[in-house]
Amino acid sequence: KQWYQRRVAITAGIASPGYPRHYNNYPDSTDCGIVILAEEGQQILLEFSYIYIEYSKTCDYDYVKVYDGLDKNAPLLATLCGRKTREDLRELKLSEWISSGNAMYILFHSDSYVNDRGYSADYTIANTCNKPTIENSYISPTEETVNYQESYSVTCMAGYTTYPSDPMVCQKDGTFDVTVACISKSGYKFCLE
Repeated sequence: KQWYQRRVAITAGIASPGYPRHYNNYPDSTDCGIVILAEEGQQILLEFSYIYIEYSKTCDYDYVKVYDGLDKNAPLLATLCGRKTREDLRELKLSEWISSGNAMYILFHSDSYVNDRGYSADYTIANTCNKPTIENSYISPTEETVNYQESYSVTCMAGYTTYPSDPMVCQKDGTFDVTVACISKSGYKFCLE
């Protein structure tokens, strides 16, 4: 059996076929592909809630694979199987996957033998952040946009100090976690909101 879905939404959930029934609920001999597609300049953040998929050391029998693109010809980000809760996945640093562009492909495969509950995951569309304009500063990197969780560093010109001195990290909504300014060292008092 083969299924294919195409998803376009800001935030949504995906799951293996048959979810959320109990033990032995995904069908035998199945390939189910889901394409998550965002607009240009956006990324996809995928977080698994749990994975209950037949275990094998190399995940050869049943598995879920995450690809960084439109199909299984794109770079492989992860191959997952076995029984893992959200906490297990976070501890193993296997819970979150981020696309480099605006597409992600998730492939669920089952063989003709052992079944389990499957998987459940949520995805969020993350925006990129535009390079800020800050007077009296040098900003790196020089690219005009950065992706979710990437950052810009601000270095002020001579005679100015950076406030706050933290890098500006891109958030899911396309904004930065902090607002940085270059403040004159000449004794003026500034109030920053």
